[in-house]
Amino acid sequence: MATNKLRPSKQKEISTNNYIILVTIGALTALLVGGYFGIRLLSENFKNGRVIAGKLQAQRELDTKLENAKKLVENYENLSPGERKLIDSALPASTDFPQVISLVESAAVNAGIRVKSINTQPEGVAQAPAAAGLAKSYIFSLDVEGPYSKMTQFYKNLELSARPMKVSAFQLRGTTGTLVGSITIQTFYQDKADLNDKEEVVK
Repeated sequence: MATNKLRPSKQKEISTNNYIILVTIGALTALLVGGYFGIRLLSENFKNGRVIAGKLQAQRELDTKLENAKKLVENYENLSPGERKLIDSALPASTDFPQVISLVESAAVNAGIRVKSINTQPEGVAQAPAAAGLAKSYIFSLDVEGPYSKMTQFYKNLELSARPMKVSAFQLRGTTGTLVGSITIQTFYQDKADLNDKEEVVK
């Protein structure tokens, strides 16, 4: 049986081609592996850079908070007892409706009108939401009776009370000597400040 034999030059050519193919495959494999790990390394370096930047930003914010808190305490301690009382009652940490009733009744007595009732949630009026840390609105209404001149004085007494109050709407009827109706009033309160530091995961 006859067999085909390759000439030495042909065998050498095939061997060279195989070597080139193997070298090319090896180079491509090394390039792909190196590229993969290079990308991973760059990604980790970028992530570490963001972590460091985040820590520096958090440190700056903490320093600012501490400095502001220190100034706030110093300024508060420099106030007179009367000024401290005014600030403490101006924006409580809750609606503190008993205080509202007391201030309204005092304003009414000083003006010379009669408050017939106080409604904590006026019909059709929604309490306005507010973002955390900002003053929140609280709305209530009064049924009142009194002469016009004393009614205007009542408005002034409310707006000058220790706790900020604003007449936002009113419906009055009658004569100049005797008016009856309802008054819608807006006051404010503010939640306690959140001084806690928060954690954020760097992705």
